[in-house]
Amino acid sequence: MGRPTIAKPGTVYEDFDAVTQNLLNAYITNIGPPEPLSQTFSFKFDQSNQSGESGGTMHPPGMHPPLKHPKDIRVLELHAGSFEDELYCNLHVCSLGFDLPPAPEEGTYRYDRCAFAISRENHTLLWYTALSYVWGAPIFDKPLTCNGFQTAITQNLDLALRHVRQPDSSVNLWVDQICINQDDLKEKGLQVDLMSKIYQRSWVTVVWLGEEADNSSEALESMRDFNAVFQYELDESAPDPDFFSKNRLPEPRSQQWQDLDNLLARPWFQRVWVIQEVALSSDVEVLCGRKCVSWADISIFAGHIARQDLTQYLEALTEVAGDVSESGIDRIKKIDGMKEYTKIKISPDYQSGLLSNLVECRGSKATNLRDKVFAVMGIKPTIRKADYSASVCDVYTEAAKTVNSQELISLLCCVDHPNQIPDLPSWVPDWSTPRHTATLGYQGRNHGVYTASGEPRVLPEVSIDGKALAMPGILFDNITTTGQIVSNPALADLRHPSSRASEFVIESIDLALKHCQPFPSSSSIFSAFCRTLVAGKDHTGVMKAPFEDYAPIFALLIDSATGRSPTFPDQPSFKRKLTLDNLEVRQPSRVYRKMQIAFKAAVEGRRFAVTRKGYMGLVPRTAQVGDEICVFLGGYVSFVVRRIHGKEEFELVGECYVHGIMNGEVMQMDLPREDIILI
Repeated sequence: MGRPTIAKPGTVYEDFDAVTQNLLNAYITNIGPPEPLSQTFSFKFDQSNQSGESGGTMHPPGMHPPLKHPKDIRVLELHAGSFEDELYCNLHVCSLGFDLPPAPEEGTYRYDRCAFAISRENHTLLWYTALSYVWGAPIFDKPLTCNGFQTAITQNLDLALRHVRQPDSSVNLWVDQICINQDDLKEKGLQVDLMSKIYQRSWVTVVWLGEEADNSSEALESMRDFNAVFQYELDESAPDPDFFSKNRLPEPRSQQWQDLDNLLARPWFQRVWVIQEVALSSDVEVLCGRKCVSWADISIFAGHIARQDLTQYLEALTEVAGDVSESGIDRIKKIDGMKEYTKIKISPDYQSGLLSNLVECRGSKATNLRDKVFAVMGIKPTIRKADYSASVCDVYTEAAKTVNSQELISLLCCVDHPNQIPDLPSWVPDWSTPRHTATLGYQGRNHGVYTASGEPRVLPEVSIDGKALAMPGILFDNITTTGQIVSNPALADLRHPSSRASEFVIESIDLALKHCQPFPSSSSIFSAFCRTLVAGKDHTGVMKAPFEDYAPIFALLIDSATGRSPTFPDQPSFKRKLTLDNLEVRQPSRVYRKMQIAFKAAVEGRRFAVTRKGYMGLVPRTAQVGDEICVFLGGYVSFVVRRIHGKEEFELVGECYVHGIMNGEVMQMDLPREDIILI
């Protein structure tokens, strides 16, 4: 756990064969004459710039040498000094506007990586270290002298620079807060478009987690200890009470678990930009205080924890979907997934990846809400450009328009109202906020268990006029009654009639018995109700619920909540006698745990509802009586839409589960098809 790898000026980090060197020489010859800095900068304090103020700007005018070419960047040369010394640096303009051709399929020549820039000042190769960090509070009160100008940076960046600075030599860094002129929105957009290349070309990327605190050094050591244990096949699997002692792991709730929890709860893991920064970097090191580990150490640790189902012992959770939360381990796995995704070769004008990236990063945080889109565009090539002068509404709407037609239904599944962005069309997801529900229909390329518009799926012809989306579909039914919203529902709480989960289920049972008898499809009302409570899906969210396994447990819990047996008139009796006491043991225990996951994912943040035709289902929490149920052609889930008074236009409320219409039944009914205009 030594110091991180920091690129130094004048140091050659790679040896090139003759073929590669000739290609580089040819490029250097073609980029034009050297462009030395227009003035010699002093590293002494400039009295004329004492205040650091520049008319409300972040940095003083003139500090940044101009970028004359679209693929130029600035690299920061941080001068040597002790930890306590003042920070002095220079900015050098470099080019990233070159790509070595792919290696021939045959032969010994192979070059996979261009981990450097080319200096515009002297045409030499320049290796640099990219810094991945969070800005922290937007208080710029830490002094830094750059190109002879005194400016100010945030406290967290000040600490990061002090920890990577070398005592006896300068180092080359790329740091967004300084290398980009943050006051120039046009330049900022152009540099954001280059962000993927900046991190791909870095010799190494250093992640700065912050100062040593909460036993962070011990936590990093623990990760390596865990990895040493996990490299061998473990005895049994959690939650066996002897699992930890058998495998020489710390006991649950021990200080080691708490230390790891604190480390993974640090702000860096929650920010949206860091996903791209790590995913696109070839070599990543993680620095916390004076302790340094490789990203591989953290990645391997997260993989082991996830595979052994030990995430529950790391309780660092960030809100992603109301009470549906994401652990630090989940976030690490997400970054690693993106890292693998970047290795797939996709045409630059293929937009499929944009939606999946937006979905994956939705729970991450960004100070500028535009960055929820801009930060993921570089993970895979995209034809969009970052424009910080555009409104957040326009950025999100334009991103939605670039989604290809094959994924349009998936886009609609991402709508989880209410929107926080003024004037955002109802069919455009608000990426600025996490989901409040676990999605029913969005499963990436796997469209899950539903085929609401039938098979084979036929892609609809759609049109977008300004902010209006016209999609062909069928208006099937109207909502006549809705129930309460339940937060943090737990299936185990059905044992207690006064719990919120019991109140939700009892109210839903009453609505079903009052309005849905006989049930309009071939399903029994008991079967329809139980399947609705899990939205027809198992704990994975991508497979149909195993009703034969779930039914006996649901019958037991429902009867416990209502105090009646049977609760439903067509509720079957089951040969195996389950009790609340033996529900936690052996085979029933495994099914029961999976049911709890499926139940929570389905009902949290939603309402139970019944329709005019006697169907039951789960609808968005903002759904109202009178809203309509529709199935879009080519869709695999049903949706709730709201007719705008006096118009033939609708607002999209969100996806829904309506039992009895999720497998193409609506398409067999004699109902008119029409263009449904969403605004």
